[in-house]
Amino acid sequence: MDLPTYAFQRQRYWLNSAHTAVVAQVPSTERPADDGHDVPLSERIAALSRGDAEALVLTHVLERVAVVLGHPSGEAVDADQEFKEAGFDSLLSVELSKRLTASTGIRLRANAALRYPSPRLLAGHVMSSLAGRDPQ
Repeated sequence: MDLPTYAFQRQRYWLNSAHTAVVAQVPSTERPADDGHDVPLSERIAALSRGDAEALVLTHVLERVAVVLGHPSGEAVDADQEFKEAGFDSLLSVELSKRLTASTGIRLRANAALRYPSPRLLAGHVMSSLAGRDPQ
């Protein structure tokens, strides 16, 4: 008894019927070894003035937000835009908390992006935690 083979005998209507894989261009999250990122953030801000330290922490938070959202750099993220408006949900909030905890050494709650609804407010919390003050 012969089995039907019509399912395997089809005509291809694609422009290029060769099976080629499409490689997505994903921005690299690796940093060069000589850019100072291997020094803990708390040590980097200790040597800076208050304003420079706040700017560094804000830049650090914006870079982590950009990685979580899939942007190429922190410059693509508005520091005053609320996380909800940027497309954050509870899973992205947890991912951001994990990345900030790993990069700063301070323990952040999983809902940090919900408690501090913009990158600027979250950076203020991180800054006060790194400075050893009691966050508001």
